[in-house]
Amino acid sequence: MPTRSSRPPTSLPLHVHAYMSVPERLERLATPPEPATGRFEMRGVKIYADGALGSRGARLYEPYSDDPGNRGLWRTEPAALARAVSTPRSPAAGRSRSTRSAMPGSAA
Repeated sequence: MPTRSSRPPTSLPLHVHAYMSVPERLERLATPPEPATGRFEMRGVKIYADGALGSRGARLYEPYSDDPGNRGLWRTEPAALARAVSTPRSPAAGRSRSTRSAMPGSAA
């Protein structure tokens, strides 16, 4: 194992297990990721279910108290999320999947 001082300055001194954000068009995931190279590996996909709480985009069961009528938004519609993760032929099949959700209403 090379010491820190003998390593080239462009080398990566750690392993990176990355997750790709799901593109708007889920079918783009049909192309498999490139194989691991050196210390970098694309391990899976990350699907965003809803928006962020600070921007009042997190999906809630009830409207925001200071913004009546706004329950937040879906970044990935529930039906598309279910298709992406639940069927063997889904675009994310064979990959590790991670879903980011800001609030419990996004599970509705």
